[in-house]
Amino acid sequence: MSDFDEQDNQAEIETTEVDQAEGAVAEPVIEVVATSRVFKVGGTTIHEDASTAELSNEAARDVLKIMYPEIANSTIRETVNGSVRTVEFLPQPGRKG
Repeated sequence: MSDFDEQDNQAEIETTEVDQAEGAVAEPVIEVVATSRVFKVGGTTIHEDASTAELSNEAARDVLKIMYPEIANSTIRETVNGSVRTVEFLPQPGRKG
């Protein structure tokens, strides 16, 4: 190792020690709130039940596209309002014919 490399390593060590000496930043508190999920397909609202509770949004789309084929290639938009997570399936414009 050259003198230059040793100086770089020493500088990194000193910087780390200074950062730790300045004090640790308190970790943010994250609250876990039970939320219910609501799926919206066009004007239809579908409330989450036991069959969809463990599914991701993409997996729920795969289940729902049997009854609602327009969501097969849709964009998923998720919003949270209080304790309700709303998952909207936004259809993509396609070609006619």
